[in-house]
Amino acid sequence: MENSSKKRRRLSAEEKWSIYQECEQSGVKIGEVLRKHGLYSSDLQLIRREVKEAALERLSRSRPGRKKAAVVPVEERDQLKRELEEKEKALAELSVMFTTLKKKCTWNRGPVSKRPTATGDPTGSPADHRYGKRVRDCPAHHLQLAADQYPQG
Repeated sequence: MENSSKKRRRLSAEEKWSIYQECEQSGVKIGEVLRKHGLYSSDLQLIRREVKEAALERLSRSRPGRKKAAVVPVEERDQLKRELEEKEKALAELSVMFTTLKKKCTWNRGPVSKRPTATGDPTGSPADHRYGKRVRDCPAHHLQLAADQYPQG
């Protein structure tokens, strides 16, 4: 004996929307659409009801006017303020350190005319350090390069 009852498949939201749109087009025979998808008229009624309920629910959620700003919990806001203050303090400390190192490197260099070069040239060059090192070997120069690479704001 054959099992004449077929299992009904569940339609996805996309499929239901497609069937709904197909049935709502003018000049389309609804019976043909239902046969094509293997549905009954009661299935189409359920689909129409679901579409209407979903549309009404979605429309009732959106209200005219400006959107309200997102409410941030007080604890989270306070934590973010503390983090910002800590980072600003650390940035200020690094700025002082950078300025100090920069001055130190500048003080370690003698007058341009008396500075020997790394090659031993007595005339000197602004790019040379008084101990024969170049400015690029100075720690402040490395900090400046890092600051140039990651600009603020």
